[in-house]
Amino acid sequence: MGTSLESTAARQSETVLVESALLPRDTPSPTTTEEAADDVMLRLLLVSGNRCDFTCPLRSSIHQIKQNIIQNWPKGILDKWAYEFLEWTEEERAENVERLRILYHGRFLEDGITLESIAFGYLKLPVTSTYDKETKPTKQSKMRSSQSGSCCACLQIGDYHRFFWVKEACPLTILRKCSFHRISRIFNKPHTAQIDKTHTIQLDKSHTIQFDKPHTIQLDKPHTIQFDKPHTSQFDKPHTIQLDKPHTDLPSKPHVHQSTQQTSRTPIYSNLTLFNSTYTNQFIIPNNYAAQNLKTLIFLSFPRENDLGPYWNGFFTFQGCCLKYYEYKQYKKGLKVCETLLKKHPEHGESLAMKGLFLSNLNRKDEGYEHVRIGLKYSLKSHVCWHVYGLMYRADKNYDEAIKCYRNALRFDKDNGQILRELAVLQLQTRQYAALVDTRYQLLSLRPVVKLSWVSLAIAYHLNRKFEQAVGILDAIFEGFPVECDTRSFHIEQSELIFYKSLILRESGNYEAAFHAIDKSNFVHVDSLEWNERRAQLLTDMKSYHEASIIYEKLLKYNPDSSCALQGYIKCMRLQSTEDEISILSGLAKKYPRSILLQSEIMKTADLDILKGVLSNNVLPRARRGILSAFSMIRRLYKNPDYLPILQQFCEQLESSLPTESGDDLAWIHVLIAQHYSLFDGGLHGDKAVFNMECATKLKPDVPEVFLYYAKILRRLGLVEKAADCMEYASGLDRSDRFLNTKAAKYFLRAGRIDEAKRLAVLFVKKGEPEAQLQDLVEMQVLWFALEMGRAYQSKQDHAQALSYFNQIKKHFLDFYEDQFDFHNYVLRRMTLGSYISLLRYEDVISGHPEFFKAANLAVKSLLHLYDTQSNDIENGLSKLDLSGSADYLESAKYWVDLLIAFRSKDATSQRLAFEVYIRLGLLTKAARCIVLADGCFTKEAIDTLLARLPEGSPETEAILSLLKDARTASETTKSYNSKSLEVPILDKLLSR
Repeated sequence: MGTSLESTAARQSETVLVESALLPRDTPSPTTTEEAADDVMLRLLLVSGNRCDFTCPLRSSIHQIKQNIIQNWPKGILDKWAYEFLEWTEEERAENVERLRILYHGRFLEDGITLESIAFGYLKLPVTSTYDKETKPTKQSKMRSSQSGSCCACLQIGDYHRFFWVKEACPLTILRKCSFHRISRIFNKPHTAQIDKTHTIQLDKSHTIQFDKPHTIQLDKPHTIQFDKPHTSQFDKPHTIQLDKPHTDLPSKPHVHQSTQQTSRTPIYSNLTLFNSTYTNQFIIPNNYAAQNLKTLIFLSFPRENDLGPYWNGFFTFQGCCLKYYEYKQYKKGLKVCETLLKKHPEHGESLAMKGLFLSNLNRKDEGYEHVRIGLKYSLKSHVCWHVYGLMYRADKNYDEAIKCYRNALRFDKDNGQILRELAVLQLQTRQYAALVDTRYQLLSLRPVVKLSWVSLAIAYHLNRKFEQAVGILDAIFEGFPVECDTRSFHIEQSELIFYKSLILRESGNYEAAFHAIDKSNFVHVDSLEWNERRAQLLTDMKSYHEASIIYEKLLKYNPDSSCALQGYIKCMRLQSTEDEISILSGLAKKYPRSILLQSEIMKTADLDILKGVLSNNVLPRARRGILSAFSMIRRLYKNPDYLPILQQFCEQLESSLPTESGDDLAWIHVLIAQHYSLFDGGLHGDKAVFNMECATKLKPDVPEVFLYYAKILRRLGLVEKAADCMEYASGLDRSDRFLNTKAAKYFLRAGRIDEAKRLAVLFVKKGEPEAQLQDLVEMQVLWFALEMGRAYQSKQDHAQALSYFNQIKKHFLDFYEDQFDFHNYVLRRMTLGSYISLLRYEDVISGHPEFFKAANLAVKSLLHLYDTQSNDIENGLSKLDLSGSADYLESAKYWVDLLIAFRSKDATSQRLAFEVYIRLGLLTKAARCIVLADGCFTKEAIDTLLARLPEGSPETEAILSLLKDARTASETTKSYNSKSLEVPILDKLLSR
């Protein structure tokens, strides 16, 4: 098959010319006329289509050929095209009125160029009457080298070879006007000769014309062919030779055509050059190429509609600026290049599309989209235009439309690897796992020798829950990509792949295969801790509890505070009662006495007698040493009323022992007692808590932690103003402590002192204007600051300003979701596949984050308040805000509650807020489901409000009444009325609004 070298010019209806034959040198020398033997015709063609023929003596030197061309070059042959493309100034045009410059690979050449270490002269042709001095190639021009194959024509004059370039865009070719034996002396390579567009003669190096049987050479007119000595002409198949005009070779004696069979060890290939006034293309084709296939090849090789010429196509490639400027983010330079292109080709679709892309990146999105649409109008079947359109949608995070554009681009270039890779990333981002499998499979078929293609397909199968195919792909990777086993990178990569294979097998339920995959490869794994954890988990899944408990004991010895190892160990013990669990925990606590986790677990499960010993032996010693986490060990016990008497008794013992305590220990004992009274019995003993903290501050007046706990106790007691002052004093004791500074700012916001909070919040931000410093906090995605600022403004009834901060939190979480986009390709290079799967699954539920949940609840309350009041001043203040693309408060509130219901369907607060929104929107069925799922948390007034809005006698009313009547508890209806039954869109659809 022929291979197209380049397709660069606009389709035109001009006649296709085929280049002259390059014939072998070692051929017999039949006799011909001297006129035909001593002349060689040289044809020079401009790209514009103009041409001029010259006849040169065979043994002319290069200087003589140049002088002949210069003297006979016709006046005025250069046209307007040459002036426009040369981009000469008016003065230069006056000086170079009749100069010929040769075009090669998008560059205008003068003097000489070096090709394959052979210097051949290009002509610099000012049209004058005399030419006294020969132009010599410069040193710089000789150092330049060609970017493609060998030359297409070679004149042999004497013992020297004179080359003329006729390939691709260069408008120069040589035609034949002499006999065969003279041609064999002029040309030195076997080539294909096209005669009058009728047929092709292929001559090998032995210069034998072969026939498969006796054959007649037919001419268009009576004609005689005579050879100077007996000669055999052989063809490989029946053939007809037709000449473009009558020609006579005078015979010396008759010649007989004989049929012989001659074969060659290797097939003979021919170079075919096609060109018209603006287009050149070359092919390498076998000699026996079918005529119909050749026609098809020629038809397909012509450039498509609206293509550029050879120079401008080179100018438009990556090396030629446009794509290079886009990749390097030099958008202004790229825009200038596109505008230069469009001056000559105003309807070139790809240039218009690239201009639109540059405009879009220069914050002129409307103009950019308009240019891309115009470009698609002119080049609807251009994959470049569709690709650019998809890039713009992708930049705007409109992934659904971007995927449509990429699919259209693949219709016209289905094997474009770059487009396929970008499409796969978009499908991952939008969780289109079924389509992802097809895209990754196509990429693998294009690049089967690349390991990442196999890994990507395995991930696609895994995410699509086709576990068997994913494991098969990983096995193929292990077998087909052997690596040096003594390198650290090999061990890291192999261990990640093995862990990932075991993860897939475990999710498929094949625990034994997953265990054996890890267990037999212990020599590979770099992270022995993770290797043991996975083995223990798989042994537990296989119910091999004894072997798993041995591994968990090793893990606890390594880290006694590992909750995963402790829970796994307790599960492997298969304990039957709480006493057995306490016994196991007590044994571990004696073995690892410094473990806080073990002491906390004992206090959660211990009875009252054991709890007294734990408080005396573990909590009190830690409190005396000033360990701040001592109280956090028992704080959760205050939620259980059964433990309150024991805790009160323990505190009274501490108070009775205060006179015997030393100075250093006494202050921390006061802190522990104060914390107890701030939580005990609902804070009714707040005066005792304040008294003990006053004693502690007198004993430790320069310790920030004492005032930190004092501020916390004051906040629990509702004294927010004093708590803020106390926390600010603690922060002042150590201005370099960022934690204390953050706490002080948060307490100021809770006290409603917004200006003071801003002053403290920006202390650890780079210096600048106050507004710029606050903007830095937004760019740093400080969730607590935005949440507390929203609460502060909401408490001041400034709901519009509060909503602006709640929307900041929403934007932060949208950014969290979008940030995964850059990791889809990164993890394939780093091979952290298990962590990548965990990231994808976390991003799917990121809207269930506690901070987002708090912001959503507060935002819905503000929106409902604005909807109910509808005051003009609030409405004017809210007009500048972007509330999910809508100015309607209820629609914005519905956006928030949809996310709340999707990820916190069992939360009563979320259900109550959703009920308030749905009842105002008239979505009565959804409001009824909120009542059912809230598990009796609705008041009688809320239910009466729903019943009052029900239309009488409608099917919806009957369904709602039946639902309320049959749903006795929320647990009975949760299975049938889950988040899916509420018709809540999937996460990425919600986040893309």
